[in-house]
Amino acid sequence: MRPWIERLINKARVGDHASHVYAKSILFTGESRNKLFKEIAPRFNELEWSAGYTRIEKIGKRTPDGAKMAIIEIMNNPIQEWEKNQDQIDADELGRPNFWQWELKILQ
Repeated sequence: MRPWIERLINKARVGDHASHVYAKSILFTGESRNKLFKEIAPRFNELEWSAGYTRIEKIGKRTPDGAKMAIIEIMNNPIQEWEKNQDQIDADELGRPNFWQWELKILQ
């Protein structure tokens, strides 16, 4: 799955007619193609990455049948960065320490 996604992002970074045709043959909805060409590809053009757009995290085996499972995610996702900073923002707004600061204070 990783080579398939990385090939799709590389072609979207070029942005010519052939890459749009290729994306249309793989992605069936216009919404997913728009997201690829207008959000994901420009993000990697700014970073000037040539590869390594995805990360695969193995999460173990499924209980009923023992099939191996994994999560695949696109790197440099702005939602993940927002989630990382959200705890600190909430703590600053409330004027209270977040959980980790509170726990550190108790341990000291």
